[in-house]
Amino acid sequence: MDVTHRVVAGWILHERLGSGGFGEVWRARRRHVDLYRALKLMPVSSEAAFASWRHEIGRLEGLSHPNVVRFYDADIVVEDGPYRDCAWIATELCERSLADVLRDRPGHVLTAPEALRLLDEMLGALAAAHGGGCVHRDVKPANILLHASGAWKLCDFGTARLVPQGSAGGAHPHTGVVGTSPYMSAEAHRGRQDFAADLYALGVTVHEALCGLRLHPRPEGMADSAYVKLILDTPPTVSPRLDPQWRSLIEALIGRHGPRSAAELRDQLRRQAGTLAAAPTEYLAGPLDPRASGHAGQAEAETPTRQDLATPPRPPEPRTLRHPGSPAPAPRPIPRRPRRRWLDTPDARRHKIGLGALVLGSLAVAGVLLHTLVASALAVAAVIGAVLLAILVLLALS
Repeated sequence: MDVTHRVVAGWILHERLGSGGFGEVWRARRRHVDLYRALKLMPVSSEAAFASWRHEIGRLEGLSHPNVVRFYDADIVVEDGPYRDCAWIATELCERSLADVLRDRPGHVLTAPEALRLLDEMLGALAAAHGGGCVHRDVKPANILLHASGAWKLCDFGTARLVPQGSAGGAHPHTGVVGTSPYMSAEAHRGRQDFAADLYALGVTVHEALCGLRLHPRPEGMADSAYVKLILDTPPTVSPRLDPQWRSLIEALIGRHGPRSAAELRDQLRRQAGTLAAAPTEYLAGPLDPRASGHAGQAEAETPTRQDLATPPRPPEPRTLRHPGSPAPAPRPIPRRPRRRWLDTPDARRHKIGLGALVLGSLAVAGVLLHTLVASALAVAAVIGAVLLAILVLLALS
């Protein structure tokens, strides 16, 4: 049913931001006031749903951290309508999640500085939650929101639980297993959902943000039960192409080097922040041109000079490998270009034609002059014969 601009409990619903088994999240404005909030509408027809709503209010009200969505108000819908049996929670408005950001990015990944900020702020949020004895139990990209200020905010504490006093590592084994399978460790699937489970889920999230891959990739068409068995039977695989420092940090998040707290991991992250932010993540798409990967020194070394641009270098000849004991190949003969005489060129042919015309014209003029000056026809014939012989000799030499 389209309920856009419907008024629910004094809130005007403008745009649905998300929906799921928990209910719906709307971009809503308070009636008569220019005040926008994220309004979460949850069905509370069952005791379990009502308890989840109360738990989320309690967890949000007890947390005050810049990287946890701020809680404002909550109540039950009492008027008639499609949300009659729903409760609502008004929180800080963040219109996009990490899942939305990754979906819209080329390669579905963040840059190293962006991933560094994401991890730092989420470790801060988890350190605050764990310090208050709260385990989130559903850390994933859809539950990490991007605020208009650029800060990341952890949301959806409906599955969060307070741990029993004195429990080791924040474990509370007496509750049911909840969460999202790809972001749950094998221990969490077996019922141990403690502080380490939140850190493991954050490690999967950051790995996905850097590589576009989860620690347990799900084969296409695999059933849910088979996928859970895969997680239980197979250790998580950190991408071997990841930068070594990022790889070590993700392994620490998933507990491969022993138990660590969110505060300890955040301290480690901040000590390595400079090198982590400079670590390239583009290599995951294959070898790139050095100019595109940001290695300025190498790019400058490969930039051609002005002289190179004017006269392009001759391409190197292909090299062949030979066995050290084999005889050296015979040198290739250098082809010789045939010599062309000047008289064989097209210009020389034109010159010969012009020369012949000039000689014939001169011969005619000389014959006329000799006929007028010399009475003897024999002398005229001798002169003409000499000229013709000279022409024949010239043609023969050419």
